[in-house]
Amino acid sequence: MKTHENLQWILSEIGECRARNERVLIVFDLDSTLFDVTPRIRHILQLFREDPEAQRRHSDHLHFVEKMDWQPMDWFIDGPLERAGAAKDAIPELRADLHKFWEKHFFANHHLHLDEPYEGAQAFVREVANLGSEVVYLTGRDVPRMWEGSVQSLVQRGFPLVSAEKNLVLKPDSKLEDAEFKSNWLGEVKTKYNRVFLFENEPFNIVKVEEDHPDVEIVFFVSTHSGRSEPRGQWRAITHFNYSRS
Repeated sequence: MKTHENLQWILSEIGECRARNERVLIVFDLDSTLFDVTPRIRHILQLFREDPEAQRRHSDHLHFVEKMDWQPMDWFIDGPLERAGAAKDAIPELRADLHKFWEKHFFANHHLHLDEPYEGAQAFVREVANLGSEVVYLTGRDVPRMWEGSVQSLVQRGFPLVSAEKNLVLKPDSKLEDAEFKSNWLGEVKTKYNRVFLFENEPFNIVKVEEDHPDVEIVFFVSTHSGRSEPRGQWRAITHFNYSRS
């Protein structure tokens, strides 16, 4: 099925459930599912280029970072660095510092406003909410570092958020593993609903949920992912949220 057909099928299923007075839960991941994080990462790379400490420590190799162009399907720094001319596993000190800098700024409140919603994302989430589904944003972001920015970015970008405490779920501790956290949360709430749909871009997380909760319906958002698991053919896949586009 194409993206448009999958989205239309989901909306139809929700409508039929609601006509039978059944409870439907629609769960959306945030990073690389509802939001393209490419602008955030490009900004972080620019901050690293301008950082006096980075300029002091890596004056001989900073030109590689200058040439880095982060693309939407990139996962972490290795691919962009290689395209910029840095051989694989070369300049380990620069890679280590860049990783540390990226982690500090990526997992933080203050750059989340740069994320761009994927095509049709706000309208689709509003549509499933208007059909009577409960919407929850379930993310691997953590409360101490990213709660405030997550709430602000959802509101500013026009996503429905009746109650942040009810509709937004972040990890209480950054040390928790994403897949385990999401699977455990779904296990705690799914019995309250007749149908549960999970929209997620990370195959590793989906595999865990699929193993633990085969009754949860998977919608795989095709974007960047870690490669720890590969996508499976039985998943309903989408590349955008514009359900009115053929």
